[in-house]
Amino acid sequence: MENEVMTDEVNQKIKYWTERKIRSCGLSDCVSKVTETTNWKQKRTNKQSKRGIGISCMCHETDDRASDGFYGTVAHVKLFEDGGIQVLIGEPEYGRGTHNVVAMVVAEELSVPMENVEVVAQDTDRVPWGWGALCPRILSQAVNAACLACQDTKKQILDIASEMLKVKPGNLEFKKGKVYVIDSPYHFINTPIIWA
Repeated sequence: MENEVMTDEVNQKIKYWTERKIRSCGLSDCVSKVTETTNWKQKRTNKQSKRGIGISCMCHETDDRASDGFYGTVAHVKLFEDGGIQVLIGEPEYGRGTHNVVAMVVAEELSVPMENVEVVAQDTDRVPWGWGALCPRILSQAVNAACLACQDTKKQILDIASEMLKVKPGNLEFKKGKVYVIDSPYHFINTPIIWA
């Protein structure tokens, strides 16, 4: 009977957490694994003096999923004829390396050296809106915005390159600042030519 109560207690906690819309992080799986590996049921059944075991969780959100308002970040990726890339993002750099990480993501997504990527600092005449330095949301929001902007940029580049190379976009790939026809290493176009 007591084992059923202990199992029911864990299940009630899992139900409470998942009803709070904490679904995206594997919380239920984590709690199940913890109760299994720590012999939680056995320890709760065979209680010892001055020994205890319990379960607790904490959540610290990095954006505002509860409101209907926009709490994200906007990023624009500009491509230049010399192969340079400029990222306009409204999030500040305040010593945590946010702009450096954004540059790394853009360089990897667009397959160019990181030194070709410039992340523009907060120039309110040029950069899009950003929520700002509120809680630890900047890195996740800025990186995701930059990544989405790069994916859109890549799609546009592949569409243009497919017309120039007379192949379908699905038959093209990015490598080292060039767009190649898959399985044809000598059939390529330098990306600066595409966006010139």
